[in-house]
Amino acid sequence: MGSATSSSNHNDWMVVTPSLEQEFKLEWEAKAIIDDVDHREIASLCSRLNKQSWYQQRLIEQAAGHIQELEATLACVDGYEKRREKYGKRPWWKRLLGKDRLFFVVIRDEEVRAFMKDQDA
Repeated sequence: MGSATSSSNHNDWMVVTPSLEQEFKLEWEAKAIIDDVDHREIASLCSRLNKQSWYQQRLIEQAAGHIQELEATLACVDGYEKRREKYGKRPWWKRLLGKDRLFFVVIRDEEVRAFMKDQDA
């Protein structure tokens, strides 16, 4: 029995394409269940399959959520690396304030100190 193949496209990673052999086997097993006359055995099988389906659905939801977290983290790291390439290794405060803004802050600080001295005198 071959394994199911999936598309290599980034957006279609969850699309499963079973082989022809897998499709035939699945249909054969489904028909065998329908044709079975032992209703208790079928009910038991349905009960087990329902539980298994529930757990697999939760597992898929958790896996998809974890993949989304990893992709978001990767996007942040990628964005950080691009910003680092653009701005270099300058300290955050220089990137935030910039050269002109830092000069303005220094001038304003000196003006405030001069004003405070004048007020105290």
